[in-house]
Amino acid sequence: MYISISHYFFPKDADLNAIYNFVADGNTAFISAIQMDSSFLAGMYSNMLHAEIFTHMMPVSLTKTSLHLQDTSSAKNTYSYFYLPFASYFSKTDSIISRTLGYNQFNKPNCIVIFWGKGRLYLHCDARAMSNYFLLSGNNAEYFTRLMQWMPQNPSVIYWDDFYRRNSVAGKDGSGSGLAFLFTLPALAMAFILLIFLLLIYMLVGAKRRQRIVPVIKAPENASVKFAEAIAGLYLNQKDNKTIAEKMILYFNEYTRAHYFMQANISTAEFNEALSRKSGVAKEWVQNLSLHIHKLQNASQVSDSDLLILNELVQQFYKSRK
Repeated sequence: MYISISHYFFPKDADLNAIYNFVADGNTAFISAIQMDSSFLAGMYSNMLHAEIFTHMMPVSLTKTSLHLQDTSSAKNTYSYFYLPFASYFSKTDSIISRTLGYNQFNKPNCIVIFWGKGRLYLHCDARAMSNYFLLSGNNAEYFTRLMQWMPQNPSVIYWDDFYRRNSVAGKDGSGSGLAFLFTLPALAMAFILLIFLLLIYMLVGAKRRQRIVPVIKAPENASVKFAEAIAGLYLNQKDNKTIAEKMILYFNEYTRAHYFMQANISTAEFNEALSRKSGVAKEWVQNLSLHIHKLQNASQVSDSDLLILNELVQQFYKSRK
């Protein structure tokens, strides 16, 4: 018995012939993969539509997705977990030599058996159903158990092929690479060669020296002026210095939390010392700022001069920090 569970299953011609002959001689093969070689499926008069094509074209949300075997689509015979939908399925099968064994949540066939020669070839189009994440969810281990019940009982030899789990494509020397997979598909190979050719032309034509564009450097903004304008607008509209001071203190506390991971407790000496050490601002300046903040927090009203002093202390802290 031969078993292969992997993300990709793209065997070379020699491997294809070996699998065909192995099954035809009366043996059993079980292959589960998210993507399978189209030529391999065509040799079995089948075709598969894998869901990864659509996940690259449009966003797919995590959801509760399920599988079931044969016609047992009732709730107790449905095996589900929370992840990307089981959307892959066999879009073409030969009913003369094959039979459907399992379905995805859309009632599309995702597990088939092909009677080939004297043996049987089991194809499963979503290897995620063999993962620990799926099998350890609820009673999903029963799904794998029932699936294996169709296999021969007590086979003399089990060939567990781990090659395709580690390699997407078989190379000539037994190794796999993305480039090797690219050249196994004629259309992708031609597109890759054309891309290299166009890139060489671009490099030859665009190799002449070009003058760099001089970037436009914006004049530095005067934060004090912008703050003064904001203060003036609020002052003319509401003349509420207390609220303005509270907002400034709130923004300063949020700044210390986001940059120095410190919860604001401006009244403690330990906080002042830690803030001075982390920010690099002189301890005396931090103490002056904390005292002024404490003063304004306890005041029922805030004068214009107190508000400007608070702004000066906060701006000086921002300029002096590391």
